[in-house]
Amino acid sequence: MRGAPDFRDIARPFYRGTAAEGWFAAVVASERTILATGVGPGLLWNAYVVLDAEIGQEVSAPELVVDGQAIAGHSFEEMNLYNMVGGFCYPFYLAKYDAVNGYFVVGITFNISFEKSLVLRYYEQAAAAPWVEAGIYYSPL
Repeated sequence: MRGAPDFRDIARPFYRGTAAEGWFAAVVASERTILATGVGPGLLWNAYVVLDAEIGQEVSAPELVVDGQAIAGHSFEEMNLYNMVGGFCYPFYLAKYDAVNGYFVVGITFNISFEKSLVLRYYEQAAAAPWVEAGIYYSPL
């Protein structure tokens, strides 16, 4: 018999609510700093990184590591240069780029699944210790 599928037969993961983790502090110059982590398996819903710093921070980069594999890590300057401003062009999208005042905002808008771990980190490539705010929202499976 033809018609609409019986949605009771579709296998879907069981979500155990939503978890959130965030961080707000100064990062260390020339080091990778973990901003937020998720323990899997899970599904990332959203993430953001806000940098309110001094001039010269555009060479620094947020990074996303899924199950031990780095999948994203362009600098703010590269995201601006390559016009990574749409929500579905890359795991990170650039929401705000203000190199004059040192204000940068990036986000992640589409779902990324992970089996063991999810790490949002920040690589400070300039010789400074700026304040960074970050957060992730995910569903443990």
